[in-house]
This record gives sequence, structure tokens and C-alpha cells, in this order.
Amino acid sequence: MKGSIFVIAGPSGAGKSSIVNQVVNKRPDAVENVSHTTRAMREGETCGIDYHFRSVEEFESDLKAGKFIESFKVFDNHYGTAKADLENLVAAGKNVLMVLDYQGALELKRILGNQLVTIFVTTPNEQTLERRLKSRNTDDEATINKRLKEAKKELSQAHNFEHIIVNNELERAVNALNYIIDLRAA
Repeated sequence: MKGSIFVIAGPSGAGKSSIVNQVVNKRPDAVENVSHTTRAMREGETCGIDYHFRSVEEFESDLKAGKFIESFKVFDNHYGTAKADLENLVAAGKNVLMVLDYQGALELKRILGNQLVTIFVTTPNEQTLERRLKSRNTDDEATINKRLKEAKKELSQAHNFEHIIVNNELERAVNALNYIIDLRAA
């Protein structure tokens, strides 16, 4: 039995991680793929759980060795998906949920085609997005403004995704993602 791959993208603050965390906690057949990054670890994060935190040198070495199926530089940090991690999870029959930026999601779609399902998560409006970014207390005002500017670019890419989830209420967004997973299994 093989699993499926679900790529979830959308602007920072849309609630991608919150949705995925709830789905993974309630579904034994679902697991989140842990990406590799060169960004600094935030308070409360754990290496190997939230990300595989790597130095720039380690990341670039693995990149040159062809160990990533996709990688991009976002907000001055490298992010990538290890081929071996993804292959092992799918072979084990897991529904792999991947939270990526839109560039990584579209690159994986180009590479894997119908082997994956693309999902774009957004908020009902820009004010909700700004409120969520500020309430996280993880970024300064300049970074929040940078993320809001980038969100406009990301929102223009939503039409390239198979499914769009508007995260106005977390429980409904979680139910929508579960429905998409169940639809793929049918």
C-alpha cells in the first residue's frame, strides 16, 4: 500500500501549520514531512519535529549532492524537501502532508504531476492575515510588512492549486483538509 502526497501552501499566517497539526494528531494515516531549513530555530521549536535545522554549509552540500527533490530560498533562508524522507513515508503507506511556500509546491507539482495533490490555504481577507501575523509575536514590524507584501504575490498563485481552503474557522478548515485526503483515497 502506498500513501499520497498533499502539498499545502499559502501566505504566512494563513494557518497552514495549525490545520496540518490537527489533521496529523487525529489521523494515524497522516504524517507531516519535516523540511530542512537554514533559518534560526524559534522558541518552542524542536529540531527533527518542526524542521531539520541545518547550517548553510550543510544544506548547500546536500543540495549539490542531489538529496533534495525541491528547494528554494525564502526570506533569506534555504528550505528543502529530502527525497529519501518523502519516498520512505509514501512507501510506508502514509498520507504525507507537506507545508511549503508556493514556489516549492508548484515545483513539486511540476516534478511529480498527479502523484500529489496541491492545496492553497488563505484567510478571508488581508486584515485577518495581518492580525494573525501580529498575534504570533514571532516577527518584528518590518518582517510582518515583508510577509504581507509577499502574501499578495502568493495569493496571485492560488489559481495554480487544485483546492483552496479559506481558513476562517479552524475546525472547518481541518474538516476541509480531511475531506480532500479522503477524496484522494476513494
